[in-house]
Amino acid sequence: MTEQTNLTLVSGDNSSQSSAASAMTIEMIEHGIDSHPRCACGRPTTAAVHDGIMWVECTLLSQPVEGRFRRAMASAGSYFHYRDALGELAA
Repeated sequence: MTEQTNLTLVSGDNSSQSSAASAMTIEMIEHGIDSHPRCACGRPTTAAVHDGIMWVECTLLSQPVEGRFRRAMASAGSYFHYRDALGELAA
């Protein structure tokens, strides 16, 4: 896992400070995906937010799974898929 940093996502504000923060956030996301573009399973990685934390993870982890048996299998197999925290989102 990499060191977590505070990310700031700002919308609706045109100030130079929010533009710089947004650009930095986008750069961190792009760097995270560029450094690990694919999971070991062959699927691409994507940025996702879970509980206020920005992650770069296998796209399989973001897909909804129906049925108890399939959810159990997905949960057991999720350990083997790529997931790395980029940092917390600032409120």
